[in-house]
Amino acid sequence: MNETQTFFAERIANTCVVTSDMQQIDLADSNQNRWLIDLRKITLNPEMLDRYTTAFFDRYADQYPFQVAGLETAAIPLVAAIVLKSHVLGTPVNGFYIKKSRKKHGLLSMIEGNVQNEKVILVDDSMNSGDSFLRQVEVLEKLRIDNPLFDKLNIAALFSIVCYRNLSYYSYFTKKGIRVGSLLTLDDLSVYIKKYVPQLNIRNITNSATKLTPNMFSMVWQWKGSQPNYFYVVPKSTPLYFNKSLYFGTDSGHFVCLDSATGNMKWSYLVPFGSKKKLIFSSPCIVSSGNTTYVCFGAYDGNLYLLDAETGERTWMFMEADWIGSSPCFSEKLGLVFVGMEYGLLKKRGGISAIDAATGKKTWEYRSEHLTHGSPAYSQKYNIIACGSNDKYMHVLNAKTGELLWKYKTAVEIKYAPVIDEEHGCVVFGGIGGDEMHGSRSAVYVCDIKTGHIRAQYNDIYFGIYSTPVVYKDLVIVTSLDKCIHAFQRDTGKAVWKYETHARIFSSPIIVDGKLYVGQNSGYFYEIDPETGDVTSISRFTERITNKAAYDPETNTFFVPTFANEIYAIKNNMYNS
Repeated sequence: MNETQTFFAERIANTCVVTSDMQQIDLADSNQNRWLIDLRKITLNPEMLDRYTTAFFDRYADQYPFQVAGLETAAIPLVAAIVLKSHVLGTPVNGFYIKKSRKKHGLLSMIEGNVQNEKVILVDDSMNSGDSFLRQVEVLEKLRIDNPLFDKLNIAALFSIVCYRNLSYYSYFTKKGIRVGSLLTLDDLSVYIKKYVPQLNIRNITNSATKLTPNMFSMVWQWKGSQPNYFYVVPKSTPLYFNKSLYFGTDSGHFVCLDSATGNMKWSYLVPFGSKKKLIFSSPCIVSSGNTTYVCFGAYDGNLYLLDAETGERTWMFMEADWIGSSPCFSEKLGLVFVGMEYGLLKKRGGISAIDAATGKKTWEYRSEHLTHGSPAYSQKYNIIACGSNDKYMHVLNAKTGELLWKYKTAVEIKYAPVIDEEHGCVVFGGIGGDEMHGSRSAVYVCDIKTGHIRAQYNDIYFGIYSTPVVYKDLVIVTSLDKCIHAFQRDTGKAVWKYETHARIFSSPIIVDGKLYVGQNSGYFYEIDPETGDVTSISRFTERITNKAAYDPETNTFFVPTFANEIYAIKNNMYNS
């Protein structure tokens, strides 16, 4: 080690090592030693920054000219220090930083600063899993692909103060021609840390993993709509795959039909106005009437639309509500479309309506004094509709008549559709907010479909649920705003596994061929073994994923939506010819 490395190792060991007996920390269960290295204790120290920038320019002098960037917030002082040092050296360097997620107001920026068309060196205080660098690489690669003015915007190197893993772990980057470097490794630090914290042995603790979780998918096509609404980070209109077409609503008010093989638009129908910048958040359903297939959705203009699935021509429009954020469902047996309604009246705030699919006329209505943003689920076997509401009840109704059969009161508002397990005769659902019995925790409820009696309850969830659970064998799997995917036994409520991600999860999970697929707010799309919780593939996207993916079983293609009006068609590489 040279003098600069020794200087950093001494000060990091003396200042930045934190163990659980020093102060309270929250770490993954896999970190049995209960420690971390908090480099932010030194990254605003003037002497440390001066030495850091000197070492940086010594290492990358052969790369000049370049620009420097990093991910908020840890990299911001490092980028600023490098930019200032470049002025002193007479070799000016442009700097910018990348946000963990897009701003929801103002300029709606993903990148802060002025990006130039030249190569980039990315910096961070530490490099462990590599996820923060992956995020930056993908944002910049997408910027280069989408904008021909950035044809020279390549990533030359990744540089951290401390690197936790062996270089072979980061082959994803090196295969792209990106240099991976650091001032120190954990092995470099271990001797110095032992001097200051003798009870702690950090050598090779995090080097057990040999590679990043692979991405088993490749891009087939991508589609981007106009006027994305970045303000609402909630589930919007989920794409529906049917008969080689993809149907969904957009932030611009266009309900579109895409060719699922190419992403080319087949037709578009415009909803001209909405409420509070909301236009179409409702997810469509397929409606069959006579020999014609239709697609049905609601909108924030208060109308429920039925369009010809082939041509996009409107068949009817039901105009009774003030807003519809709920997603409809359809009973072919009864010929009825069911949807949650929202009204601006004092004593009529919401409810569920059944609409005759052939005529567009209301057959029955169930009223509520609270907004019904929740979506209904239908069971033909039990002839029931189940729908939650802002009144904190799960309402179960006779699908033919609208008669209330039972309702179950929770402590939280129910914003999304339940799942009905017809085989085992139960309704499974969760809601937004804390549970009265468990403080800040929320819950998932498993109710008997005939009586409403509680069969099981899972309570280990914080901050609520804005998604629909999925039932797989004897498990219930649900995503939560606590950033976790939870799996518990359907009949007992006993936890089976929990996987913590990097961001909140609004997206509902789906099961395809015995695998679980779900996206989350940092743009990760996971493939998971539903029985164990083991992650087998991670696909990464620039924008948040707040809706579940659609799937084409004939071509094994997934259609992943982002909250930024985008659809990505991806296919497992093992199926590619």
